[in-house]
Amino acid sequence: MKIRDLMVKIIAVIIVIIIIIAFMFFAEWLRSENV
Repeated sequence: MKIRDLMVKIIAVIIVIIIIIAFMFFAEWLRSENV
């Protein structure tokens, strides 16, 4: 089904965005902790 493939791509993009945001938040947290 093309719909299933589209959903998989959307979920993959959402997961990547969440990982990037989480990584940025973690980096900011480490920076604030070191100071």
